[in-house]
Amino acid sequence: MKILLAPLFVCTIGVVFLVIAMGEPAFVGSRIGPGLFARIFAAGVIGLSLVWLAGTIFVRGQHGEDEQAVAQRLPLTPAVALLGAVILFIVLRPLAGLVLTCALAGLSASWGAGERTVLALAASTVVAGGIALIIAALLLPEATPLWPWSPHL
Repeated sequence: MKILLAPLFVCTIGVVFLVIAMGEPAFVGSRIGPGLFARIFAAGVIGLSLVWLAGTIFVRGQHGEDEQAVAQRLPLTPAVALLGAVILFIVLRPLAGLVLTCALAGLSASWGAGERTVLALAASTVVAGGIALIIAALLLPEATPLWPWSPHL
């Protein structure tokens, strides 16, 4: 039964982050607001932790394995890295701006997914930051702080 506590704990943290993210507007008028990314990350943590919980229950029930065997088959690293990405996003966004924060969150999530080469980590970081920049240019209000040196921080 203790094996189920880790995914439930991560899910609870995702819910807490979602509640915190609800304090930021998701939309400003007809445009995307600063709280939308935080809500998406928090919902991702909740969803992935529930998949982790279901996988743990399924693997344990399917193979009749004890908790230690299930823990070895379902490592904790991806969940911790995803949680770290969400924490980085929530904590750094007011300080580092949206683009850099998304890039660092992409780096954390990529590392958790098992990428260890410099090229793969750099690609994930650049793609995450680039997507944030494109979304910001097309959808976010002009006053959205995108960089650490943005005057709106």
